[in-house]
Amino acid sequence: MRDAIFFTGWTWNAFNTPERVALAMAHLGAKVLYCENPTSLFRDRQPAELREVSENVYVTRPRHWGHRLNYFPPLRKAQTKALAKQFRRLASTLGLSDPIFFYCNLSGLKPLCEEMKKNFFSVYLRLDYLESDSDYFVEVSDATLAIPRSVFHKLKAKFGEKVKLIPQAVDLRVLRQSSASRAEGASRLECVPRPRLGYLGSPNVGRLNQEVLSTLLQAHPDWHMVSIGTKAVPLSNAHALAWVGPQELAGYLYGFDIGFLPYDCHDEQWLHCVPLKLFEYFALGMPVVSTPLINLWEYEDLIYFGDTAEELAAAVESALNEPLDSPKRQKRLDVARNHSIESLSRSLLQALPLDVQENAPSLAAPVLCASSNFCSGAEIL
Repeated sequence: MRDAIFFTGWTWNAFNTPERVALAMAHLGAKVLYCENPTSLFRDRQPAELREVSENVYVTRPRHWGHRLNYFPPLRKAQTKALAKQFRRLASTLGLSDPIFFYCNLSGLKPLCEEMKKNFFSVYLRLDYLESDSDYFVEVSDATLAIPRSVFHKLKAKFGEKVKLIPQAVDLRVLRQSSASRAEGASRLECVPRPRLGYLGSPNVGRLNQEVLSTLLQAHPDWHMVSIGTKAVPLSNAHALAWVGPQELAGYLYGFDIGFLPYDCHDEQWLHCVPLKLFEYFALGMPVVSTPLINLWEYEDLIYFGDTAEELAAAVESALNEPLDSPKRQKRLDVARNHSIESLSRSLLQALPLDVQENAPSLAAPVLCASSNFCSGAEIL
């Protein structure tokens, strides 16, 4: 089994699609190096720490001179080579076997993809419909894994078999918490009256239809919407919970009455998205109310859809009145199981050449301490 290196420009606690692909690789037996968004040596001169966050998944935050240098082509080139050098050193430290390099849309770090491809099989994770310079990242990759089905068909029309479709994945282990953990998560919502329309995410970046949502909540002051980090709209029946780690975040689900996805379908970015949180709602069998996102149409028998505030209000009423013994709840659980980390790992087996290749370079592994530090400033360039 080939090992893996992930670089997304995010942190592990984002716990989004790339992090779950990393868990799926580890489930297959791969050793995974996950590199978080680099930090500047001018702000943090401490050696980077390598820590194991899950079985066979090691996370670190590389060092570089600074993101601003990437605006200047000669400096960007030097910094790119230095960052790639760190990744190779880290791969050697962990003793990775013929690793695959996974990356997202890296925007200003295009040269890094080309640099890493010199030594590693490279895989582009295409998460959303509209991503700047996406054709470039597909072209430079050895394989591209697309999440939205609409994106998959669009890319496959141009790039052929290089593009593969993989599912979103929900980590059922995080959701199968003890009763105490569930109670703790639900207790944080005690100050919010029921019924609660839960949006398990931050409502930033214009993702939600603010006008429709405001009209809906103003017309139904007894309904309360909950989001994470900030309020979705500035109304008294909109509430914000603190952003916490993945385990604690999942605990919030147990205090929701409805999983709510009021995305702005006028924006193609969101019209074509596949919300990861949908499968977390489904994992609890929870009724879901959503605007009609294209990639959710296949679940029309399990989701209550609405375009306008009036249609969403009718959908919320239907969801709230859904019987606890409705067969829809079991069907949602079944869908969630088909989107588990284990299911994603099977898709990766079909989509990627995961067997160690002949004549692959050998990466020697020094003894790795439980808390390993490396990469001082002098080692970067």
